[in-house]
Amino acid sequence: SGYFGRIWPLTINVVGARNLPCAESKKKPDPYVTVQVSNERKETARRKKTSSPLWVQQVEFEVEEDEMVSFVVWDWNDVKRDTAIGYLEISAGRLVEDCEAAWN
Repeated sequence: SGYFGRIWPLTINVVGARNLPCAESKKKPDPYVTVQVSNERKETARRKKTSSPLWVQQVEFEVEEDEMVSFVVWDWNDVKRDTAIGYLEISAGRLVEDCEAAWN
């Protein structure tokens, strides 16, 4: 596409998740989400003991078409490292193109 090199504002609404697994033996995870573009990382609030959390939070970035946007759902742990329990990566250009197609 003809958008290469252009900077785009990108607002992402992190709404929720369903049926999340728990990384440990406890019954339900304490999930939160990180969203990262290049070296910029933002995260949602942690939700306690739920496999179907609602966050309803916005994060904003400025992106170029060739950058990747990664989403990781983490299970928070107060004793050892948090554990990734879900992951998605998508190109910013794909997000921009999909949004433009929806508006045209």
